[in-house]
Amino acid sequence: MFAQKFRIVSVYRQVISAYCAIIIAFSSPAFSEDTKVTLEDLDAIVTKAKNLGEFLESPAIQNEYFTALQNYFGEDRFSREAFDKIIGQLKDVHGKFPEVAHRAWQTTGLGKSFQIELQLKSSGLRLKQDKFLGWLDSWKKALRDQISSQESDLSKKIDQLQREIARHNEEVSRLSRKVRTQRSGMFFRELIKRRDFKEIASAALLERVDLESVNDFLRSGDADLVLSTFEKLKRGTDFTVNGKKLPSELQSLIGRELPKLPTPPLEVVNGQGAETDLFQAETIRTRRGRLIPRGRGSQTVFEVRPIPRRIHGIFKGVPLNECVGGDCTTLDSLTPERWATVFLEDTQFYHVERLSDAGRSYEGFTQLVPGKIGDIRYASADLGSPLFGKKVVSPDGSVVSHGWSFTV
Repeated sequence: MFAQKFRIVSVYRQVISAYCAIIIAFSSPAFSEDTKVTLEDLDAIVTKAKNLGEFLESPAIQNEYFTALQNYFGEDRFSREAFDKIIGQLKDVHGKFPEVAHRAWQTTGLGKSFQIELQLKSSGLRLKQDKFLGWLDSWKKALRDQISSQESDLSKKIDQLQREIARHNEEVSRLSRKVRTQRSGMFFRELIKRRDFKEIASAALLERVDLESVNDFLRSGDADLVLSTFEKLKRGTDFTVNGKKLPSELQSLIGRELPKLPTPPLEVVNGQGAETDLFQAETIRTRRGRLIPRGRGSQTVFEVRPIPRRIHGIFKGVPLNECVGGDCTTLDSLTPERWATVFLEDTQFYHVERLSDAGRSYEGFTQLVPGKIGDIRYASADLGSPLFGKKVVSPDGSVVSHGWSFTV
């Protein structure tokens, strides 16, 4: 009954059976700092209440739970505003659908844990998420400020530049290779300084970074995804303006307008990772207590483990800054249709945790929501971990980029 009340918007991935193959192709934010609070600690707090109703009536237990969740997810990734809004909506849902009380406290049928040992390729950096998002918004505003023409006028400017480039190419085609190279270098150096080119480039970059797929990566909170996205933009050859692909003569010039992201060396300085305004070198502590850079690749063990009680899965969207799942800047769009999917019957919900000598650290989640097409039962795979988008070295030494294949 409850399952019918919530709409599931998803793409069905794999048939649920004794073994589920999860093909991972999306990513979300990074959580690289080791935390002291465990899933077991979280569960011990909520079970100070005998049931969901008692939990929802206890501000003291909720406050303790919130503090523990901040420690587990990361203080800068879990806001009080989002927590309170979800709890408020949970109260409303609980009042309308009494069966939610049973689902929220359910401890079985959430899946079985397993471990994966992987050699990861990474930048070895941590993104300063709040500062980067501020920088990103400022950069996008600067791009918008560069655009003063109407859509039709911008199209005319593109056509004019294309004609000028074609005329230049024809003029230098009869020159010697050395002279042609020199003349072309001078021509394009002057072209990219022009106001009309700056406006076209700004429009093309803004249109690209506003795409949902690109924007998700840039706001993922993961340094590797941000850096790789900028690198792809720099090499891009399919930029558009107002939905129309730019001429090939302009494509290779757009990436030159990207700002360079300042990254620090992978060093330890004054007892912490070297840093810039936007990034900091990740560090690990050796068995002897020495602090060293994490480096660009490491053999790491991850555990994919079911949450101990369904209620812990309702906050999955907060660390991800999901617009409908807990982003504190868009809480008016928060909806149980997103955060309450963990309550759907037979849904399996896993946390991904990195194991280290210092303990465990939260690295995201994955969720399998059941559904049927005809008589066949499928699982919709909901993937929310930056690790699913990182480069992985397979046992034979080859690099598998942005796409793990796990057999559970």
